[in-house]
Amino acid sequence: MAVRAGSPGPLQLATDVEEIVDLSPVSLISGQTQSELERVCKELFEAYDGDRDERGRRHGHGTFKSKRSGSVYTGMYDKDKKHGWGKIEYKCGDIYEGNFTNNKKNGQGTYSWVINGNHYDGTWKDDFMDGHGIIRWGDGHKYQGSIKMNQRHGNGTMRYKDGEIYKGEYINNVKCGEGQIDFPNGDMYRGGFDNNKRYGLGRIKYSNGNEFIGQWENDSYSGGEYNWDNGD
Repeated sequence: MAVRAGSPGPLQLATDVEEIVDLSPVSLISGQTQSELERVCKELFEAYDGDRDERGRRHGHGTFKSKRSGSVYTGMYDKDKKHGWGKIEYKCGDIYEGNFTNNKKNGQGTYSWVINGNHYDGTWKDDFMDGHGIIRWGDGHKYQGSIKMNQRHGNGTMRYKDGEIYKGEYINNVKCGEGQIDFPNGDMYRGGFDNNKRYGLGRIKYSNGNEFIGQWENDSYSGGEYNWDNGD
């Protein structure tokens, strides 16, 4: 069997604009008048409901409704920055719930896409899915393994909705390196991959017991040894 040409594409994350007003003398010199700052501060104050520190900054637990992005954040703050456990409900309907560090998604967290039912549960680094996690696509596909900057990267297992299973290496969402495919019909390939295609030394064992061991190029065997189950 041929390796499938297509695979679930990159996952797009919604964005959130943090609204922080600088009340220092530098900001006043830069062109903002005191009345303009007071107006903005009033809008921000009305948009936030929660704990504050002695300087009036968001600090502790609270809920902030962003007029600029339409998102709603509920969770922990540290000196006006999202820090600790929290939840963002984006205007588009997507939801992130997990840990924040210095205003960015870091550590463990989940992200759900409303438009297609996709879901990610794993680690984050500076607003990117990064480390190790599980991606479930709304149409039935599932990936578990290494992730780097929102892409399958490193070792992982991809289970397709039709029953095909790939276990092996990825580079930027593409099968590349050593891996194994278990096909729904019982065939099994183990060997090299390049750009989502079988490449280099590999072995395929068919469900009827026959097998081929040799070189592959562009997803087809180019030379090697074919063994029949009857010993021929």
